[in-house]
Amino acid sequence: MEERFVIKRLDQLRAISDPLRWRLVEALAAKELTIAGLGKQLREPASKLYHHVDILLEMGLIRVVRRKQKRGAEERSFRAVAKDFTVDDDVFSFEPGDPGPEALIDAVTSMLSGVADDLAKAVHSGAVDLRREGRKVFLEMQDFGLTDEEFVELCRKLDAWIDEGKARSRPGRKTRY
Repeated sequence: MEERFVIKRLDQLRAISDPLRWRLVEALAAKELTIAGLGKQLREPASKLYHHVDILLEMGLIRVVRRKQKRGAEERSFRAVAKDFTVDDDVFSFEPGDPGPEALIDAVTSMLSGVADDLAKAVHSGAVDLRREGRKVFLEMQDFGLTDEEFVELCRKLDAWIDEGKARSRPGRKTRY
């Protein structure tokens, strides 16, 4: 499995921006699973997952790693193509006739609705508790008077800081941040 996969097409970004598909990719980045295994892990009916898995396969974001005959049918095991996914900057440069900004806005809206769903589940489960350190939510919006170069440097530093945090994470740790 590759360490990082670069999303180079808007249709790939749209596919992975669906909250359920993102959860599927996350699960398959951690380990090899069948549809039944994915359903059990994500607490979703297997029948709901087939369509989403097919889209992820078609977009090249997951792959079949094992096929096994089981009771006259083929059981497939899947794995994500990488542990981490990043988006190539060229996905955001639109040419005349491209699906353009509206498709990007739809993808981001879908991703943010998934974040909102995850936050709601975390609050209801007690994983987010504003009274406890380490369980709080950090939301920040700021206006910066930066030059283009300073913004590029800020993005580079944030990427490096996130990569450093990932490198320090311990295997088997279930807490999500």
